[in-house]
Amino acid sequence: MPRVKGGPASRRRRKKIMKMAKGYVGGRRRLYRAARETVERGLAYAYRDRRVRKRVFRGLWNIRISAGARVNGLSYSRLIHGLKLAGVALDRKILADLAATDAHVFDQLAQRAKLALDPDRGLALDTDRGLALDTDRETALHPHEASAPDSREPEPAPATEAADDADPEESSEA
Repeated sequence: MPRVKGGPASRRRRKKIMKMAKGYVGGRRRLYRAARETVERGLAYAYRDRRVRKRVFRGLWNIRISAGARVNGLSYSRLIHGLKLAGVALDRKILADLAATDAHVFDQLAQRAKLALDPDRGLALDTDRGLALDTDRETALHPHEASAPDSREPEPAPATEAADDADPEESSEA
């Protein structure tokens, strides 16, 4: 029985490694053994760093969300908790993008989180319409108005007795 050396398969394997070593300098590009060691190390780093990249980006997203939350008077953890209570199902990638590029929308989300965290302010959240309802007046408020309880119209002052005692004919003559 003749000896089988596997020449074509070995050549393909070596050519594949040498092709991957393009761009390296010196023997790392020209010599098979040095090229193989360098390519294998590079592939190991690439595998590891694909996972590290996910961690790094999540950290960046958390920093951006935290900065947006602080602008709205919340901490990162209270914002995330409030959004979960309010039923907002946006992931951190989208929240970070909104915090960086669309502050108005992020502010509305932060207001919804505040409302969900503090329902004792006389405000309830209508999650179907995305509005805050003032339970005293039973009217819908814009999310920005919901955070400011001072936006209500002042109640008219009660009539004084001095105004009742005045003669109506005198006021009409004037």
